[in-house]
Amino acid sequence: MCPAVGREITSAECGENRNSRYSCPADCPFNPFAPANYSTLLEVESEVDSKTMGRMLDEAKDRGVVERTVQQALSKDSPLHLHAFVAWQVFFKRDDAGVTCAQRWERDGFPGLKNDQRVLLRAKMQTHIAFLEVRRVLDRERTEVVDLFEVEPRLFMVHDRSLAAMAVRFAPLVTWLYRLPHFWRMAGVAVFTPEMGQFEPVEVVTEIVRHLGGPTTIPEMRLWLAENMVRFDDALAATGEARRRKMFENMDAEYGKALYELRAPYAECRNVLDGLPDVEEEDLASDELAEGFSEHRVWLEDDSDPVLGLPEGSKAVLGSVLLGQSLWRLEAMGKARLARFRERFEAALGARVKFAGERRDDLASQLKSRTAAADSPLVVPRLVEEAGPVRFLSSRLEAPQPGQSQAEFEADLAAAQLRAFADMPVPALEDKTPRDAAKDPALRPKLIRLMKARVRAHDEENLRTGRTDDINWLLRELGLNEIDVEPPPPRAPQDLQADEEEVVPRRTSRPVKAAPLSAALTLEQAGARLDEAVERFPSGEAAMTEMVASGCTLIDDLYEITEGLLDDKAFGLVSFFVVRAAFALVSANTPFPEIDYCRLEDGVRTEVMGLRDVAITRGMEVFMRFVTGGRQPALTQLVAAEMLEAVEALPKAARPDPTHLVIMVAVLKAAVDEVDRAIQQ
Repeated sequence: MCPAVGREITSAECGENRNSRYSCPADCPFNPFAPANYSTLLEVESEVDSKTMGRMLDEAKDRGVVERTVQQALSKDSPLHLHAFVAWQVFFKRDDAGVTCAQRWERDGFPGLKNDQRVLLRAKMQTHIAFLEVRRVLDRERTEVVDLFEVEPRLFMVHDRSLAAMAVRFAPLVTWLYRLPHFWRMAGVAVFTPEMGQFEPVEVVTEIVRHLGGPTTIPEMRLWLAENMVRFDDALAATGEARRRKMFENMDAEYGKALYELRAPYAECRNVLDGLPDVEEEDLASDELAEGFSEHRVWLEDDSDPVLGLPEGSKAVLGSVLLGQSLWRLEAMGKARLARFRERFEAALGARVKFAGERRDDLASQLKSRTAAADSPLVVPRLVEEAGPVRFLSSRLEAPQPGQSQAEFEADLAAAQLRAFADMPVPALEDKTPRDAAKDPALRPKLIRLMKARVRAHDEENLRTGRTDDINWLLRELGLNEIDVEPPPPRAPQDLQADEEEVVPRRTSRPVKAAPLSAALTLEQAGARLDEAVERFPSGEAAMTEMVASGCTLIDDLYEITEGLLDDKAFGLVSFFVVRAAFALVSANTPFPEIDYCRLEDGVRTEVMGLRDVAITRGMEVFMRFVTGGRQPALTQLVAAEMLEAVEALPKAARPDPTHLVIMVAVLKAAVDEVDRAIQQ
């Protein structure tokens, strides 16, 4: 029964007419572009992308030149270069008759394409550049956004797993966008634009385009960005680097140490120091003990600067005093702070101490030296002018309460800092507090922009740590209903680059397709690839970090799928060997393919049941033969053997439960099969 035409139809009629002649509803299970059939859409998209590349190459006047350009794009650090080149060549660049490559393909009747592929390609032919601002992350596939390039931005839904895995509220990103019948899709990659001081996100994009000689009216700017996205991204990165360098140049980041000789007995000097109201005892570190010091004191500021927004119970630290029997050392961050510290110390101790020397380490210069020099022609001066210095602060906090975990302590501290922020004078708000600015019509827009940045940073911290700390209570307390939207759902931690306003922007994408393996690896080839993976990533942690950074959800998916099947000890061990096997399949400089969660889940369940039955009824020899019956038998065999040997080498107390070993091997086999299948597609 077809809901689109109201009668029974054959599968052939469905396949030839859905979404082209028939308007298929979103809840039809046979609609490949229905929200519930996201994995099917990805399969169609993979086929279309492959054939699109072929068509572009076939049409090229000089195929060799185009192929070399593609190879150069593939060699870059990100998929941006390849996608930008292909998208421009196929969907935007016009011949003398004003026709694009895709339009010429359509005019020829899309030879070699099936109906679903034609529907998808026609949708991609409407691709345009959008400047999205994330509003809500609904689940692992759907993100609600607005296009800031629109005069009156309206909410719409984007289906994209990579975006949903990394998106945070109010993050702005420039990307390619096209519409399918029931939702929008991102095409290729997205360039996130970082915070840049007082500038609105659209101002940042407009200023960069203007600086590069492009148009500043929205329709023309969309087309210009389609052709010049790589230049735009390079200028964005260069401007971010320039802001960082200026920040380092202006900040007072000298770490100073001042040495004093004792002219009075140690006990007398210590009694004077301990009698001061702003001095508190501190634990002595092992390296300080090794230097010959016997005690450590912290000297607090007279009163906490309200601009710093310290939470209740915390105190700003002026510096530290390390106590030795004949020499004491003062340590403080910042040239001005050390001078103030010395003045107060000498006033208190008087003739009991004598200044013996001072050393300063300029941390700003060290940080500046690690920052690559910006490509000056690409730097946008107006976006760099107001970049101000960073202030350093040390503070002393109340200790965690008995029974309070570190995570709970950090969450309470973050909430206390937010409470202090609400009543803290802010220079960007003309030195008004956020609470006062919320009531001022002239300042409220500035406060909303400031709080958007706060929410974005808050969500990024939650995404980095895997926590779900709340900030919406502050938005409600300030009456900012305009941006009081529900936070993202809990997600697996991501190794995000810290998104300070000066940092080079992050990118997110569905990764470039990995080069497919021509056939199953031999034992020799599998061994060589495993050795190569170890050379690339000597530690499992490094490999895991790289996998997460690439946007791959394999381990997170397996964790959900094996809940109730494996305990944390067994899962931690098998995940290490899954990562090892995956990097043997995915070549160096090749991003991970997108993992199909449903297919992976089915594979794990099938393998667990099959391997469990074989191991119980037919013995280990048959069991191992069953293990090697997958898509990459040699690789699975080698890694499974390594895993079992590793288990055997563990102390008995650290070994997984014996009943979990079969499940671990089954999970490994299913994971290898899914990664190999995803690469092939």
